[in-house]
Amino acid sequence: MVKYSQDFIKGIGKSIDLRGRVRVRILVNAGPKADAEAMRGDWRNVGIDIQNGIQKYGDDRRRIYVARNNRAVRSARGSSSRRYSK
Repeated sequence: MVKYSQDFIKGIGKSIDLRGRVRVRILVNAGPKADAEAMRGDWRNVGIDIQNGIQKYGDDRRRIYVARNNRAVRSARGSSSRRYSK
């Protein structure tokens, strides 16, 4: 017989709980210094997200520019070779 831990049984029970219990988080006021550090961390994460977005935008723009130029070069080569092959 397979034995399951109490935590496993509780986890399964919570996943199929149809009563919809709401858990309340208790917020601890750690003071203004902790609040400032938390806000600093939050804004740092926002800055990193913006930086990543700008980088991705630049990469996408470069990829589109290169693709357009490659297409233009191929079509120019194709039209000139057709012109002289007749």
